Amino acid sequence: MRAAKGGLLVISEAFKARDLASLAYFLGLHIDRDEAAKVLRAHQRQYVLTLMERYGMAYAHPVRLPMGIGIKLQNAGTLLTVELVKVYQELFGALLYLCTETGPEIAYAVGWPTPYVLKPTVV
Repeated sequence: MRAAKGGLLVISEAFKARDLASLAYFLGLHIDRDEAAKVLRAHQRQYVLTLMERYGMAYAHPVRLPMGIGIKLQNAGTLLTVELVKVYQELFGALLYLCTETGPEIAYAVGWPTPYVLKPTVV
């Protein structure tokens, strides 16, 4: 703790800074602390709930595997409209952001269809 206070002093002398004490939310990450177990958890629960609401999946049910087994993607079918392509790409980008921050368990399922993001189709 003494080293942390010393570091804060050095930083505040060099820059305009202040001690925000216990951090609960920072750059979209919620920080939960369990002092007794000495555990720090970072999550984006609110971000996920906002995404689900925005894209009409607020009442979707969770699944153990984020993607079906043996699925093969292909560029076939009709292209989405320009408006739907934009919505699809926004959702895809939001999911990629989620993967890099706190959701590595969905990274494979989200990253797998990357080649099809530019021209998504409906079969």
